[in-house]
Amino acid sequence: MDERIARLTNPKDARTFAKNARERGFLDLETEALEHARTLQGRDAGYTTPAELAIASALYAYEEEQTRLKGRTFRANRTRQMLTNRGALGAAERMVLTRQPNWHT
Repeated sequence: MDERIARLTNPKDARTFAKNARERGFLDLETEALEHARTLQGRDAGYTTPAELAIASALYAYEEEQTRLKGRTFRANRTRQMLTNRGALGAAERMVLTRQPNWHT
């Protein structure tokens, strides 16, 4: 990880760094900063293990992309509720083992 990104300690600063990197044409740094922002956001939400952080990061990336596509803030409320009720690993296991995907877009 780029040392400038590694020094960032909150998601807001990491997203600001990503925005600035994108504006200057450093897409690799933008991607790295966004990934770091999602990890920091997951830690702030109480996720601690690498698996939990990866699941939370995937949720945040999904919400960001849906927000971009829809042109308005999007929150995956049912997924967030499942994470709260079952924990990150339990929710991921349920989603993977469910026969019929329940897509909400």
